[in-house]
Amino acid sequence: MYTNPLQVKDFVEKTGIDALAVSIGTVHGIYKGTPKIRLGILKKIKKQVDIPLVLHGESGTPEDILKDCIRNGICKINVNTEIPVYAVEQMKELLNGEKAYHLSEVSLFQMYYVKKVVSKYMKLFK
Repeated sequence: MYTNPLQVKDFVEKTGIDALAVSIGTVHGIYKGTPKIRLGILKKIKKQVDIPLVLHGESGTPEDILKDCIRNGICKINVNTEIPVYAVEQMKELLNGEKAYHLSEVSLFQMYYVKKVVSKYMKLFK
């Protein structure tokens, strides 16, 4: 279900919200196919309101689409699923190796894996 651009202005005025999370085709979790992101809807929404727009369910959305979303009014992007999925995959590889690790070392590796994904998005979003 997509956000109806014809309803956003009235919704924003009646609620007094200061940011609007839009539904343009992203989903929470891992995509089960190719995402169908509707940039046309986003562009119409941006013309209707002058508040920051928010995108949920980013993990797996192609980077070029994310950049287009930013150019068309998205000011906040929530990233979650990709971070723990990557960290857990990396930890599986690490712990299935020959070396035994102390919990304190494992914690440092976890921080490194999270930072790696977060850094990728910080560069993408700037």
